[in-house]
Amino acid sequence: WYAFAALTPLAITLIALTVSGFRDDALAGFDPGAWYVNIPLILLLALPFGPLPEELGWRGYALPRLLQRHNVWVASLLVGVMWTFWHTPMFWFPGAAIPSFLELSAYAVALYTIHSVGESLVMTFLYIKSRGNIVLAIVYHLAFNTQESIVFSMTPDPPDTTRHPPTALSSVEAHRESAPRRSSLRRSRSRSATP
Repeated sequence: WYAFAALTPLAITLIALTVSGFRDDALAGFDPGAWYVNIPLILLLALPFGPLPEELGWRGYALPRLLQRHNVWVASLLVGVMWTFWHTPMFWFPGAAIPSFLELSAYAVALYTIHSVGESLVMTFLYIKSRGNIVLAIVYHLAFNTQESIVFSMTPDPPDTTRHPPTALSSVEAHRESAPRRSSLRRSRSRSATP
């Protein structure tokens, strides 16, 4: 289960990057050798700012109590909704909770709520399968919070619009929003490549 928790968010990011329009730009300068310096630092910096304290509260305290009164689905839904509104102060800082390419709106908050409930379901599944192992939830939360930084730390200059949790939906949104930018980038590259 630890491999699932640590690698699933990374796999989601790589899949989203592969199906997005940023694939060629990101893979052109991909340097997997950068991981040994970047990954430990990224993980160390992220651990105390979300995964550790939040999971002690969400999976360590709230979820076991909710599971005593509700089924798995309802307990996960409640934790996901509470988790969304826990992050409300971060909504006003672009890219902190809501992807930076989305303006703060009911639509963006709804997407974030769906995301939080989905992540809550995955972490409830891990919690139950591991018989209440909170460390597993911390690992998953840490992996999810850092997967984008890890992947993009191995590229020389990632596009700004991909600086958000690249779920399938956000990848499609980022691709749609950046289409004019990518077209002008290609034209300027082709002009500079011609003699």
